[in-house]
Amino acid sequence: MSDDRRHVEQEGIKYFGFIMSKLKTLVREVSSHDKGIDLEVELDNKYSINGINCFVGIQVKSRTEAKKLASGDFSITVTEQNIQYWKAYGRPVFLILYDIDSQSLYLRRVDTHFNKTIHVDKLSLLNADTIKHFHAACLDYNIKSIFNYNISDLESTIFSMGETVGDIAQPVIEKVKSFHLLVNENKFEAAYAEIKPLAEIYRTTRSIVAGCAYVLSMSNNELAMRYVNKLLELPSLSIRDYSLAAYCCAQFNEFSRAETIFEAWYRKDDTFEMLHNYALACYWSGDYVKSKFLFDEVNEKMDIDEHIAFNFALISTAIEDYDAAVGFYDVAISKSVSFCDAYNNKALLLKNLGRHQLAMECFQAAVDNNAVSELISINYAGILKDYGRDEDALGFFIRAKEVSDRVDVYINLALIYCRLGDNYEAELLFNSEVVRSYFSTQPIQQYYVMMDIGFAVGYCVRLAYSEDGIIVDSIQKINLDEIIKSSCENSGFDFEKNKEQFWRSPNPKDKLIMPPSIQR
Repeated sequence: MSDDRRHVEQEGIKYFGFIMSKLKTLVREVSSHDKGIDLEVELDNKYSINGINCFVGIQVKSRTEAKKLASGDFSITVTEQNIQYWKAYGRPVFLILYDIDSQSLYLRRVDTHFNKTIHVDKLSLLNADTIKHFHAACLDYNIKSIFNYNISDLESTIFSMGETVGDIAQPVIEKVKSFHLLVNENKFEAAYAEIKPLAEIYRTTRSIVAGCAYVLSMSNNELAMRYVNKLLELPSLSIRDYSLAAYCCAQFNEFSRAETIFEAWYRKDDTFEMLHNYALACYWSGDYVKSKFLFDEVNEKMDIDEHIAFNFALISTAIEDYDAAVGFYDVAISKSVSFCDAYNNKALLLKNLGRHQLAMECFQAAVDNNAVSELISINYAGILKDYGRDEDALGFFIRAKEVSDRVDVYINLALIYCRLGDNYEAELLFNSEVVRSYFSTQPIQQYYVMMDIGFAVGYCVRLAYSEDGIIVDSIQKINLDEIIKSSCENSGFDFEKNKEQFWRSPNPKDKLIMPPSIQR
């Protein structure tokens, strides 16, 4: 080895010690540098088992010895002597790659590695988070060390459970393995059945408690909140723990609590996922100003996709910036021409703003782009019917009826048949189980009058009750357009120039599709 390289490694050893001291972790140098170990890191006693000292060996290598791969990762070749020494060292051993230019340290466990070429991940930077790999390696090593520890001198009850600690621990290990396997297969209820018994024993083990909360939330089981409450009582929670707790709170409509948890998380992690979900939690809790602020941060961090644009539209609607909302729906549609909810929300918002022609054009664009959902069929049919385009509305209501048993779909379809003079089809629908259950909630009388009022047309439909069921007794068309114009003239309102204002809903936000609580 050249003197320059050794000087760099010496500097790396000292820099490693400096970083570990900042992380409040003890480091001691060893004399046998050339054999494969430069330092030993002594970890907290809480990571020891049965009194076994907890430390790991460290070998520092200069970054100049490693080859940088196209992926940005590193590859370094060591000697067979190194491999054998690390394997026989008797403790976990980590290779530390020191880059003098960036003052970066990368780590890779090597006592379990049997190939002279070692791959070092570019993301494996040593910091307060990755030091946990030392802890995990120590626990793994110590557990294996005591698996053959004889416990015949302990109480007979324990002895009856197995002759070694390994015998006793094996059922727990099998439960944990089964749990992870079931989670990977999305069998969340079965996974909970596996881990629930462990949660009764390991009540303060974060991974067990969090595991219960996760699988129950994925099963949409509100029992998840019981484990979330337990989790939040435990010390030293990770960002992942906070995120899980926030997800669950939002999932089960505790939005203000989710917002509080995200607020604590926000100061530690400002990734796209965190900001997006924090913004959604604020939206659902009614804090629209903060929600928009956070969505703006999302927009600064990345190019928004159709889902983020959709959420921007909802936030803009909530703060009554309706033109901006329409613009964001256009962005969502431009990025995904089959985004049904974006078409539906945009068209409904335009309708509620009194811009009926634009609303119908938006619904038709959804049809032209094969983006027709149940709601688009119902809502498009509704506005077509309100303007007297009964034949066009008929097809969309029939399509909606095929996939929905909503009473409003059945009644509107029946009313269209009344308009078209097909009383037979209308009466079939009025006497269907869906509609009869609706009429059963109305006062019993001989006749029932339905005012079928739209934007341009209106009808008065009188139904009669007979022994054979409900029949269409009469239908009378109302010249709605003349009534509206006459009323406006009498009040001095220019209807033709102010149609949009006239038809504008008092609440343009009404009936819009909302986003999911939280996106995992």
